[in-house]
Amino acid sequence: MNKISKISSLSFLLCLMLMTVHFQDVKAEPPDYAKWSRAALSEIMKKYPNSSVTDFKYLGRSNISNTQSKDTFDFMIQKNTEKKVVRAEVFFNPQTNQLISIQTKIVP
Repeated sequence: MNKISKISSLSFLLCLMLMTVHFQDVKAEPPDYAKWSRAALSEIMKKYPNSSVTDFKYLGRSNISNTQSKDTFDFMIQKNTEKKVVRAEVFFNPQTNQLISIQTKIVP
């Protein structure tokens, strides 16, 4: 991964992490999907190590059963001048808040 890609990806990761920081003067709670967006980002950075993540969008949550839910995200990744959208589906147990699996695919 080149230096600019690393800096860009790390900056984006920092922004995601800041979403979960509690400020004393601001009473806003982090979105309940923040933990799963970080997990999805980590998986995408592993699968596309020479790309940088430039944006993401939370697409929503699906309740599959009492013990399984799915949060879906679209991440915009860029390698040189090529841009792609990678969809990440994060499966987790809503009762225990434990990760089950993460699936990713390029969106046509």
